[in-house]
Amino acid sequence: MTNIQPFWGLIEIFAYLTGFFFVALAIYGLVKVGREGGKAVTVSIVGFITGVLLLSLPAFMDATSQTVFQQNAPGSLSLNAAGGSGDYSDFVNFFLMVVALWGLYSMFRSLVLFRESAYERGHVWSAITHLVGGVVAINFQTFLSVLGVSVGGVFQTMIQHIL
Repeated sequence: MTNIQPFWGLIEIFAYLTGFFFVALAIYGLVKVGREGGKAVTVSIVGFITGVLLLSLPAFMDATSQTVFQQNAPGSLSLNAAGGSGDYSDFVNFFLMVVALWGLYSMFRSLVLFRESAYERGHVWSAITHLVGGVVAINFQTFLSVLGVSVGGVFQTMIQHIL
């Protein structure tokens, strides 16, 4: 894989700021519901949970990656240029970096969609789809290796040669 470590600090800061915003908005919503009454308690609770998950983004990514691939997410994101040594190794490393960044975006988007699911129920399945896709994209090199071993033959040889 490639090195997305320079982007990691920016991603964490963005996740922390968004998480603080969601938590503050949820607390404000709970106070407002307490004063005025209403049915917005679910929206505030879902917003609070989403904010807390964004505040602990590395742990959340670890938990989901461990569930699917038994591999820590930030470990797979600290990428130590494990691509092939052929003519296309730079391209493969760049491609894996872009896919990992897209996976981070998808995981972040899944949390936002979970928050939006308090307003519309249709967002729950979109959030789950983004979460699974993000985990697969973050661990794309592992996913390709597993796929190569599962299919076998020429496909496995090709994946081993590329990665």
